[in-house]
Amino acid sequence: MFGKQAKTMSSGEKPAEPTRKAAAASASLIGPDVTIEGDFSGEGLVHVEGVIKGGVRVGELILGDCGLIEGAIFADSVEIRGKVKGAIQARAVRLHASAHVAGDIVHETLSMEPGAYFEGRSVRTPAPAVIEAAPAMAAIAAE
Repeated sequence: MFGKQAKTMSSGEKPAEPTRKAAAASASLIGPDVTIEGDFSGEGLVHVEGVIKGGVRVGELILGDCGLIEGAIFADSVEIRGKVKGAIQARAVRLHASAHVAGDIVHETLSMEPGAYFEGRSVRTPAPAVIEAAPAMAAIAAE
């Protein structure tokens, strides 16, 4: 229609499969009516408004006001508005005023808004040490 001819496939040719890289650029949402029991992992941004009862390993995590995570969190960056019962390990951690965290945090940077609740240990480490501390934090989370 616009001057381009449609490419026809020969009988042995298969259509191109979508690449996984394109899908990783989009955010994933776990809604308020969803409960996940077990570990959860992904590479991109995950926004949680529901409940996760298990470990979380993602690139970037946003825990909404209604969200609850009962388990260890491993991510590059974490923003908490909801409730966490477990250890957090991330390069950058931000606790918003509505955040409620009961667990240790290993971080490169940590910021807390007035009103945020945090009970646990805060351990500041350089970025490479955060990655290397993963097994140790998993043991702490299991306590």
